[in-house]
Amino acid sequence: MSEVIRPFVSSDKQNEIKFSKYVEKTYIPYLNSYMYDVNLPQYIINYLKTKAKEVEEYKGVELHYLIFVILTRGIEFNETDFDLIAQGAIYIILICPFPHSFGYDYETVIELGLIIEKLILPYLIKHKAPYQIIMFLSGFSKYIQFEDDFRIGFFPGPDGHRIMTRYSDLDNFNPVKEEIKQNCKRFGS
Repeated sequence: MSEVIRPFVSSDKQNEIKFSKYVEKTYIPYLNSYMYDVNLPQYIINYLKTKAKEVEEYKGVELHYLIFVILTRGIEFNETDFDLIAQGAIYIILICPFPHSFGYDYETVIELGLIIEKLILPYLIKHKAPYQIIMFLSGFSKYIQFEDDFRIGFFPGPDGHRIMTRYSDLDNFNPVKEEIKQNCKRFGS
């Protein structure tokens, strides 16, 4: 059952873009929650494949889905590192796990919107991606950001303790930033 989650009007205000056909909201009774199946258009996937790069780690931090949203706030990168992280995000989030579609719970679909907005789009804009790709991903990322603040979890490296925080708190304390600092001290990079 597809459902319109948030209306979006393109920046030129001429054509309303219907993103509901790319996101399907399904109630899962045994979880007592909803899952969001995302199915991006094939032309988007085909283009992103040309920009993706398999990146397993950044300064000792293993890059995986949970890390990318934390890299969108409270931490700054030089241009080269930002490009590397964005290419890794494209690969891990939009290319590697699925050829056509993927599913998310409430918070992870919001995270996907932020990762697209704050990592992937700036990279694509910088590298002069086609206007149609930029406009679609820009609108789509806003469409799936149901709220501005939400709970996130992070699995730090050595001690294995999970840190739970809110997205808005990453400006004050970013666990990935701290792990990168520790790794740079430890390994001298």
